[in-house]
Amino acid sequence: MENAGRAARVNQVMSLFRLVAAGGLGCLCLLALGCEKDEPIRTYQVPKEPAHVHRERIEWKAAPDWIEWTGDEKTYAGFTLEDTQPALEMTVTYLTRKEAPEAADVTANVNRWQRQLSVPESSKEEVNQLAKPLTIDGREGYVVDLSGLPGEGQKRILAAMAIEGDRVWFFKIMGATARVEKHKKEFDDFLSSLKLNGPRKEMKDDLAWLTPPGWTNAGDRTLRELTFLAGDPIDPVEVMVTKLPGTSFGNLLENITRWRAQVGLAPLAKVEDQPSERIILAGKDAAYFDFTGPGTPEKPNRRMLLAMTVNNNEVWFFKIIGPQQLVASEKKNFDAFLKSIEIGPAGGAEQ
Repeated sequence: MENAGRAARVNQVMSLFRLVAAGGLGCLCLLALGCEKDEPIRTYQVPKEPAHVHRERIEWKAAPDWIEWTGDEKTYAGFTLEDTQPALEMTVTYLTRKEAPEAADVTANVNRWQRQLSVPESSKEEVNQLAKPLTIDGREGYVVDLSGLPGEGQKRILAAMAIEGDRVWFFKIMGATARVEKHKKEFDDFLSSLKLNGPRKEMKDDLAWLTPPGWTNAGDRTLRELTFLAGDPIDPVEVMVTKLPGTSFGNLLENITRWRAQVGLAPLAKVEDQPSERIILAGKDAAYFDFTGPGTPEKPNRRMLLAMTVNNNEVWFFKIIGPQQLVASEKKNFDAFLKSIEIGPAGGAEQ
């Protein structure tokens, strides 16, 4: 029913195009009749420009003959390339890693498309040959060209994926081999035109984040995932991201005592004596601490903000420490940094 409705909409659009075209020719005839006899009639052919579509998160230029239709709960957008039944379509979809932690797994996605063609799934090594790396607006991407079982009814899939931080985009045409072949260049041109307007998250292993303005990545440091510096170059605030296996964390009170000592605060008798705030970090519950103290003789007047959470059986720590005034001025950036964090293995799901 959905396909029939979509075909009906397409037929209505095509009928409207034909009426407009007929009316346009009629207008040209009337203009020609009204011209002076000795004035030569000039005709102009205006080239059809690809449609330039802007959306909240994505831009593209589609082939002039592609007819766009509104997406639904499963499809962000779609195009009808040929309206003869069955219609040949290209779909635009996406998944976030929050809802599908394996969305960016190239092998899983290729295997899924192979199942749709009823052909055997390829190994990871074979997928490395099938999936061609492709940069899409500066983001990591891949494109594949897959064929179904040979014969009169052979199917073909042209598909691509683009990894945009926590979001993975999918673009796919599936249909009879000969019909898909006619639109391969248009598909390639469409991919080349893509602009992804979402924030450009940086990634390292299973961690993705947005770097706040004014923060400088201090490079690799021992036992740290990330290190940033901000503020006064002589006595900057330092931002550290570390992780430990869950079994290596130890006693929470001992850790609180160590953190308090770093800003010159005395130990506490109980964990409950240390104020903390509950926040959500990378989709998980997290504890957020604020330690403000006199500091040490070498580094007086210190403040530390620290968030800790358990994710994938690992304990993650996000900490900013430095002079009280500088930490206060960077708190908004630190909180935005925490909200941008994504943790999880790259991975694929059905699209």
